[in-house]
Amino acid sequence: MFRIKICGITRGQDAHAAAQAGADALGLNFYPGSRRYLAWDQALRLRRACPEQVQVLGVFVNTPVDQVVHWVKQLSLHGVQLHGEESPEYVRHLRARLPSGVFVVRAFRPRESLQSVHEYLRCCRTQSVPVDMVLFDSPGSAEQYGGTGTTGVWKLAREFAQLVHAPPLILAGGLTPENVARAISSVQPAAVDVASGVESAPGIKDPEKIQRFVQTALASWAEG
Repeated sequence: MFRIKICGITRGQDAHAAAQAGADALGLNFYPGSRRYLAWDQALRLRRACPEQVQVLGVFVNTPVDQVVHWVKQLSLHGVQLHGEESPEYVRHLRARLPSGVFVVRAFRPRESLQSVHEYLRCCRTQSVPVDMVLFDSPGSAEQYGGTGTTGVWKLAREFAQLVHAPPLILAGGLTPENVARAISSVQPAAVDVASGVESAPGIKDPEKIQRFVQTALASWAEG
């Protein structure tokens, strides 16, 4: 899959800055409520500008399956990140229609326990539609689906990452160049995901922050 994802990309120069820094995945946000939302024309232009060496994921929130599949095919997305209340049944219907090789990331925002996460993944296994990776984001509010800059519950993330048969964990939520090394050391995730932590303004990435974030994350994994 990937190890470092820069999410909420809105400009071609930011996609190239992320790739040059060593990030191996980019996130394009298709949730209309996000400050980093991409309309169709914007997404098409941006996808064409994305470097070939990076994986490109679409971030969706409670989007109809037909629309997700259309965007995946038209934009040649490598993966889908589900960041809303999509049910295991939704995942089953989606996976049945996605092109071969497109992976699915399911995002969660745990607050106090992993019970709901375990139950969700159990239902997915029962229906033979396991997700490929799990992302833990900060809880936020009922109307916010990531990109808030608020740090998540690392204790719960660490518990999940230590499970033997769990999907690989992507740690997100409030990560910055200053805390990503501590996050990796504490949680031991398979990957990290950052949006606001490398921005100068919502949707506007800072190349220097991206560079420091990627270098620090890679160094932390190398030391661990």
